[in-house]
Amino acid sequence: MSQRAKIHNSAPRGPATSLYAPRTFNRRSRQRFTAARSAELLRQLGREASYAERILIERLIATEFELRKMDAHIDAGEELPAHTLRARLAAENRLRLDLRELGLMPNGSDINKRQRRSRVTGYFGTRTSKPADGQKLDPVEAYRQLLET
Repeated sequence: MSQRAKIHNSAPRGPATSLYAPRTFNRRSRQRFTAARSAELLRQLGREASYAERILIERLIATEFELRKMDAHIDAGEELPAHTLRARLAAENRLRLDLRELGLMPNGSDINKRQRRSRVTGYFGTRTSKPADGQKLDPVEAYRQLLET
């Protein structure tokens, strides 16, 4: 066995190892990225993935690869067009939602608590009057209260 094979085979496996991150974006790096991410997502899932979950995993991997490719352009100092930046934000949201759908992210209970708080707190952290239970604050009234503070 060669020295390189010994080093490669002795690498620790499991959650402590870092995931593959491509430095160049070509067909080979996409295949390697897909294999590494598929194995990790299936490991975290902890069971055999159903057909629908395999579709979600493929979407997750493709989305993350494209996000990393855009990040590489940003890191290289390139200025991305506005449309590409909007597509990047949409891809981040899609990644988040797909992870949540797979059960690999919290279900959003903490997020929902923050959203409920933000309905009561206006822009810049100013406090608006809290609506009575079961009632929604009228947007015009909320804006008026925001301007008064």
